[in-house]
Amino acid sequence: MPDARRLRYLAQMRKEISPRLTQARAAALLGLEGRQSRQTLGLWENGEAVPATRHRRRFIGYLWDVLGLRRAPAEFERVWAILVEEWRWDPITDAEWRSFTGVIRPAAPGHAQAPGDLASGLAAAPIPVPPPPAQPPFARMLIGRSEELQVAGAQLAVEQCAVITGMAGAGKSALAAALVQAIVPQPRAVFWHTFRHGQDVHTLLWQLAAFLAWHGRDELWTQLQHARIAGEQLPPVETLAGYVLHLLQGEPYLLCLDDLHCVAADAQIAYVAEQLMRLLPGSPLRLICTARHTPTFARAWHALSLRGLSARHVPEFLLERGLVLPPDQVAQLHYLTGGNIQFLTLAAHALGRAREPGELLDNLAACENVESYLLAEVDERLTEEERSVMVAVALLSDDPATRDAIEAAVALKAPGRVLRRLQNGHLLASERAGTERTYRQHPLVEQFYREMASSRVRRDLHRRAARHYAGRRGQRLLAALHYRHAGEAKQAVLQLVGDPSPFISPAEAPKVDALLADCERADYAPLEWAAVAIARGQVAAMLGRREQAMERYADAMETVDGDQGDPARLLWARACRLTGELWELEDPQQALGWYQRALAEGDRNPHEFAALQIRIGTVRMYLAQYEEAIQALRLGLSRLSPALAYLRCSALKNLGAVYMNLGRMADAFEYTWEALDLSQQLGDDLERANIIMNLGILTYVTGDWQGAMARFEEVIRMAGELGNEPLLASAEFNLGAACINTGDHDRAHELLYASLPLARHHGLRLLELPILFRIAELKIRMGEWTEAAETLSVAHSLAVELDASGALISIERARAEIALGMDDAYAALEFACQSVARAGKLDEQMERGESLRVLAQVRLQLKQLPQALETCLQSLEILEDHDPYESARTRMVLAQIMLASGEPDYGRAHLRAAAELFARLGAERDLAQVHRLDSDPA
Repeated sequence: MPDARRLRYLAQMRKEISPRLTQARAAALLGLEGRQSRQTLGLWENGEAVPATRHRRRFIGYLWDVLGLRRAPAEFERVWAILVEEWRWDPITDAEWRSFTGVIRPAAPGHAQAPGDLASGLAAAPIPVPPPPAQPPFARMLIGRSEELQVAGAQLAVEQCAVITGMAGAGKSALAAALVQAIVPQPRAVFWHTFRHGQDVHTLLWQLAAFLAWHGRDELWTQLQHARIAGEQLPPVETLAGYVLHLLQGEPYLLCLDDLHCVAADAQIAYVAEQLMRLLPGSPLRLICTARHTPTFARAWHALSLRGLSARHVPEFLLERGLVLPPDQVAQLHYLTGGNIQFLTLAAHALGRAREPGELLDNLAACENVESYLLAEVDERLTEEERSVMVAVALLSDDPATRDAIEAAVALKAPGRVLRRLQNGHLLASERAGTERTYRQHPLVEQFYREMASSRVRRDLHRRAARHYAGRRGQRLLAALHYRHAGEAKQAVLQLVGDPSPFISPAEAPKVDALLADCERADYAPLEWAAVAIARGQVAAMLGRREQAMERYADAMETVDGDQGDPARLLWARACRLTGELWELEDPQQALGWYQRALAEGDRNPHEFAALQIRIGTVRMYLAQYEEAIQALRLGLSRLSPALAYLRCSALKNLGAVYMNLGRMADAFEYTWEALDLSQQLGDDLERANIIMNLGILTYVTGDWQGAMARFEEVIRMAGELGNEPLLASAEFNLGAACINTGDHDRAHELLYASLPLARHHGLRLLELPILFRIAELKIRMGEWTEAAETLSVAHSLAVELDASGALISIERARAEIALGMDDAYAALEFACQSVARAGKLDEQMERGESLRVLAQVRLQLKQLPQALETCLQSLEILEDHDPYESARTRMVLAQIMLASGEPDYGRAHLRAAAELFARLGAERDLAQVHRLDSDPA
């Protein structure tokens, strides 16, 4: 017969995902007919019958479309694996998968990498489905707490916050769980997190992100997962907290922060909790906190302090646990335990198995430590199997212990009977997490069994647990932690090497860093050590330690230098690529050098080759080497695995930017829109924001200034929500540049001078350069020639340092304008000619069009009218079909040349055409200048 426990998840999933989908309606959707259809589905869901294989295809559609698991393909795979095992249905082949969906199939479950797999290349890493939210502990019949439950409920209703305090064992968590059950009809709307000693704020934020993603707000979850995949450093806690608060605002969730005393000294957790409390007034959000003492951040709220059960409630409490005592013994037990619920629970368990309850109570009265005595008495009355399970649950508490993990750790077959017995005795509590049930102990009990286990028992149990987790997908960090607890440091490290980013989140990076910190080169073979060094570098990069990351990558390259085997070559190439990524925005020329070195060694691995080509294309774009950029980006796209969709999105975005710089606007729009669609499918808000900014630039260049500026404003808002200062700097720069042309010089000044320090703070020298240029351009527009020249001098030095030849075109052109403004026409001529020549050499046609206009202005100043006219017409020919604003500026210069040549009719015709364009764009200052020229006598 099928395992009913596993199959009941089908009903639970139906009720949670689609509460209105009754059993009868689901049966109809599955093609079941007749009066018994609902009962038939019930038998399937309860594991009491197995459906015929003819229902298999319709069941795929039911899970995929009706229950919406197309949005969670990994969860679909997990559910189908249950059906394969329990109903003996065939697994879904790749061909069958493609027959019902275009969604990329999640990678098959893997295994811990052996040393021979260390150089496996860049792994495909789809965004994982968030884990189901942890459910509140099931509150059994709550005895003697009706008054406290009422008080807490009233506080929650009036103040939206209930703070429950009390000593260990007072029943704080039980009261909080009962409160949740009493007021929340739909448990999916409840976020429950129990803190443990050693947890940090990232654990809380990660759980909140998963909870929100489960409820359809997956923006932060996706960002965190992309940071994990890319090995990026997390934003500051304040930024992440702000994003969480933004997503929670206006939502009717009930948040429960349990056992806050475990993290009482953590200022960052206190900060997040305090911000949550500030969000409560006027919001449908509600908050429950439990702790042994009132947390500092909650002192504005009146805490409900729990004391022990009253004497009159103890008999009922004991009876619920199957124990009846005479009144005198009840009174004695209450006196000795103070009504502490956990002490009463332990006492009830011990008394229930004692031959002489009175003797046990007398001994309890004579002992010095009630807690220690009761725990020892409970343990003495356990069987060996029960004691083994209790020790296992205590030692597996790094992560909630599942039945499979307990079975593996204690080498006990079918531990279900023992687990049920301990649960019934109130020594274990259980919760459901997805398809599995997890087990935990009260902290007092957990500490006791942790300390009682001998060193040998600990090592053996952790070793078995490590082997169990090493064979499970996504559990390599847990496997490593258990190997370390078992004293097998090298085996722990080997779980983590290769490419840690696909399974290590930035929140887990400190744990991995600690595991890798004590590695000694002498303990590893060269290939192993190179992989260890790369992993240490990636973790250092995640933690923002750039110099240390570079040292680690250099160590890896040095270790395998000279080894011509394929594994060594791939490790060397990977270290080169990762080093290049650290340089990309600071010194693209140096990044390109690293990528080219990596390409020479990593060309045999398709994933590594594709990733390198896309990185090379990106750097070529930064260096204005556009044809080479197109070639590299297209080559990378042609070799890229469909699973690496985030790299595809980046390549499409950059192709759009390259084509824009080449003036091929139709191609630029096509690639940029395709990138935007893909970023929305991926749920990647950061990439989407960057693409929206590129669309804004494209829209601006093609003449829709208001639409473009609205997009820049949108990106500024998104940057604030994401807490991404580099994105903010870029958006403020683009909006500032737009404000120069609209004539809003004050706003331009504000935005450009806000973006400059951000760019410098984050080492974004490729962004600092155009910001400096635009500041100089603003000074030129305002006639502040000296200040403009000084800013351009700084920009010129930076451009030379970065080998940014394309930027020198604009800088030389601006120097020509400054020289014109300072009445030095011959110096202006030299700068303008240099700018035109450089633009021609680099095939920068749009830049060449603008530089030709400035050259025409210089020749007009020098009274070289025929040459000025010819040059200006060349400029107009280049710009007219691509950039309305710059072509209008060229028409204004052309009008001046015509007027100076005695052709007033032609001159005023060009002025009118320029005025029409400036008016449509909103270029107020340029329009005013046209009117001044038009009003001058011919």
